[in-house]
Amino acid sequence: MLKEHRYSVLLVSSSEQFNKNTINLLSDNIYVDLTVSTNIDQARRLIAERKFDIVIVDSPVNNDKGFYFVLSFCMSDEFQILVLAKQSDSDEAYFRLHDYGVFVLSKPIEEDLFIQTLRIMSITRDKITSVKQNNLSFKDKLDEIKLISEAKVLIVKNMQR
Repeated sequence: MLKEHRYSVLLVSSSEQFNKNTINLLSDNIYVDLTVSTNIDQARRLIAERKFDIVIVDSPVNNDKGFYFVLSFCMSDEFQILVLAKQSDSDEAYFRLHDYGVFVLSKPIEEDLFIQTLRIMSITRDKITSVKQNNLSFKDKLDEIKLISEAKVLIVKNMQR
């Protein structure tokens, strides 16, 4: 049985045209919860308040490349980040952010490439979530085994008295 996925997306962009076009592009897709932030401070508040699956940063945001903003959140495995960088900034963005798992595309971007990248990001996010859940399950089992082992040690000590 196929599992239907729905993703929440935060768009961080000071460009009304980009926001409008992206919402139109994604609204017929699996990206159902689209939120727009027009500045970095508002985006920080939104990320603190809610859960997002994907964060798209249309750089620059109000003359800020957004790299420090992205770096402050890139260690989170709660969401995937895509930076859309001006062509003149794309190499810098890539070299600063790729080690942290941030996706970087150079503008202008073709619609098909944009959608394909979001699909890859969605798959990556699902895989990370699955691995994280498996790790928690293994951790629970390991904790249970430790508890049983400690109980056995106590029983053996009590039997020796």
